[in-house]
Amino acid sequence: MTLPAPVPSSRSTPVPWSLWLGAFSVGGLFCCPFWVVTSPVLLPLALAGAFRGVREYRTARRAAAPVGKAVLGLVLSVLGAAAATACLVYVAAHPDLIAED
Repeated sequence: MTLPAPVPSSRSTPVPWSLWLGAFSVGGLFCCPFWVVTSPVLLPLALAGAFRGVREYRTARRAAAPVGKAVLGLVLSVLGAAAATACLVYVAAHPDLIAED
């Protein structure tokens, strides 16, 4: 009698850094009510996630590995970077929001 081969669980594959950074940047901007304060902090995280996502995508494509998590991390990071940039542009265009007289 032979045992069936073990089925790989979702915990056996590590979550890419780009996915963590992208999810944190998007979650921080869309869930935190203090977006004026958090956007300067989350923009570098989103940019780091985007660069890391490109690197992970290229690495996975060369190794013929699944690229789904790398692409998702890249998309979330780009979305977080765009949202943080939009927040910073909005604050720069409306300086009266920071300090009220």
